[in-house]
Amino acid sequence: MKINDNTLEEILSQYLNENDSVLYYCYGIINAIIGNMITADDKSYIMGFTDKKFIIVKLNASQEPIKAITVDYKKIKYVKISKWLLNTGFTINVYFNDEFKLELELKKYIPGIKEQKNNVNDICDILNRRFAQ
Repeated sequence: MKINDNTLEEILSQYLNENDSVLYYCYGIINAIIGNMITADDKSYIMGFTDKKFIIVKLNASQEPIKAITVDYKKIKYVKISKWLLNTGFTINVYFNDEFKLELELKKYIPGIKEQKNNVNDICDILNRRFAQ
């Protein structure tokens, strides 16, 4: 499957309710961390952010969706965002409790996804306003 803006919107649309508004999407890496141990290091994820929830869709090697979860923002404790060197992307740490966090690595430029840069900037703004400490 070719990854582009239309593909991402199509895949994420099946996880949206009619009450959801404002969808920002991106492609990136997610590391799940419990304590000091990385439990997952999968490189192919599509992420969607609405006004109420965070959508994570895992892709296989052929870029086909194989698993998805949605996380209500109420389950998120706080978020820390840091810029990469030369401003080429962001690392976003999403904390759910003292022992569990997701580390999102989002590049600003992904071939085929024209809105990646704008969406990543908007995602960081939304998460900063809502969760930053």
